[in-house]
Amino acid sequence: MAGFRMSLLAEIRNEFTIRAVMRKVNSLLHESLERHRFVTAFYGVLDIRNRVLIYANGGHNPPLLRRANGSIEYLTEGGVALGVLADSVYSDCPVHLSSGDVIVMFTDGVSEAESPSGEQFGQLRVEECVERLAARTSQEIVEGLVQAVVDWTGERGPNDDLTLVVLKTL
Repeated sequence: MAGFRMSLLAEIRNEFTIRAVMRKVNSLLHESLERHRFVTAFYGVLDIRNRVLIYANGGHNPPLLRRANGSIEYLTEGGVALGVLADSVYSDCPVHLSSGDVIVMFTDGVSEAESPSGEQFGQLRVEECVERLAARTSQEIVEGLVQAVVDWTGERGPNDDLTLVVLKTL
């Protein structure tokens, strides 16, 4: 992760397009990682003035976009996990945001959290939580989702990190 972070920061300083940054970081990781290793990443740039998120998803859990009208989309465009293929091509995708739209980015520690019986929390429960919490602030959505996962795992507790970022268009 340290190598990925260094490569990403260096390329962000040298490039302006998301697809070029992802392609170059992928190439660096492919050269430096052992063959069975890879990195998943979601890289986005938020244009607040125009209410546009331009992103590329490199094999990461796709962020959930809950539109103000209640529809759900997943931000999947981009390419494969970084470091897997030497010549991977990445695309960047613009998403126009409207007032009330909510984007929830999360690691697999959220969706793969297991109940005491071994059942995973899953994408559907993430969607249900976001739907229930959509009218609240970003911070309250994070707290509510984390609490739902902690409640789901019971006494055993989460077995992985619960990393979340929530953006809400005002």
